[in-house]
Amino acid sequence: MTRVIVVADGGPTLEALTRTLHALKGVDIVRHLSARPPVELIRRLEPDLIFIDELAFPSRCLEAVARARHAAPEAAIVVRAARPDAAWLPRALEAGADAVLPAVADERTLELVLGEVLAARTPALQTIDPLLAA
Repeated sequence: MTRVIVVADGGPTLEALTRTLHALKGVDIVRHLSARPPVELIRRLEPDLIFIDELAFPSRCLEAVARARHAAPEAAIVVRAARPDAAWLPRALEAGADAVLPAVADERTLELVLGEVLAARTPALQTIDPLLAA
């Protein structure tokens, strides 16, 4: 199972992301967090993936990426952005995100991107993680 933390601003976004991620094979959402994810909690949960929705302000999203990378250096981090051409997205990658995904991405695209970033972070999981076997 791929252990996932979802970081988002509000209930409707968390619900939509949860529904989308639950539709993928091998995903176990271990925690939902708001914009300032606690470093110690992330560290303790040992996620494989941290999925960060575009937060209300780019600076909050960049801070969430940096906090997540600090807390879980081995985890894959994916940022979902409403506007894939937003000027701040390169800074998200510089802060430690492995990929940026448009919010309109379909389930298959999401599955492919997540599989690729997980494989790049932990190649040994390729043979045992059902998400990557799809």
